[in-house]
Amino acid sequence: MLCQLCEEEKKLTKAHIMPDSMNRVLRAVLGDDPNSPMLTIEKGSGKTKPYPMGVYDKTIICGSCDGTFSPWEQHATDILFTKHQWKDGRYDRAGHPACYTLLNAEYGALKLFALSMLWKTAASDLPFCRGVTLPPEKTEELRRMLVAGDPGPASQFAVRIAHFYAVDAPMTFESHMEHIDGIEYAVMYVPGYKIAVQVDDQQLPASHAFVISPGSEIRVGLINFVGSPERRAVEKMAAKL
Repeated sequence: MLCQLCEEEKKLTKAHIMPDSMNRVLRAVLGDDPNSPMLTIEKGSGKTKPYPMGVYDKTIICGSCDGTFSPWEQHATDILFTKHQWKDGRYDRAGHPACYTLLNAEYGALKLFALSMLWKTAASDLPFCRGVTLPPEKTEELRRMLVAGDPGPASQFAVRIAHFYAVDAPMTFESHMEHIDGIEYAVMYVPGYKIAVQVDDQQLPASHAFVISPGSEIRVGLINFVGSPERRAVEKMAAKL
């Protein structure tokens, strides 16, 4: 079958949309068996869906291409989870946590992780991924960047990372499109984090915070899970029980 990344006829592999290492992190937080289903919530309806082996697609990529994503996925797993280190926590005017500086993060590897996750999401027809749609030219632009291992400048598929705090329902959510400050983003989730990648061609305003940039400290925004749209989706799910 045709690999959608290298565009060669090859045997395709089971490609996890969210890296399996992060699936295992979620299960560990829940105190579940490593082989237990990952439970996700559809943000709009509050419906839950179990994924026994995480979310994966066997129709988009060959094993060798999927392997090129591994260093980026490992870097993201390290800095966001297993070796998470930060400094310089800041608060807003109301005294609520606002952001922090992520230590040991590399712009190239972290951004390529986000772009690889976006590409797999956009290329897949899985229900988990259908909330994200990109025009063919954007998908091709992403494909070329990943094949070249080129994260591009900060303004090309700009990436923002937010960290939820006060999480009282450790679940993940389906990907979707979202407007933030008038900019169109594809939004994806890994346990405890919200990753947004700009998918339109608007120029980012100077005040647009938390876009990761080469040569700069990587700032991670903080979101109070209580009162967030994601928490409201959990409430919808609970109301159906």
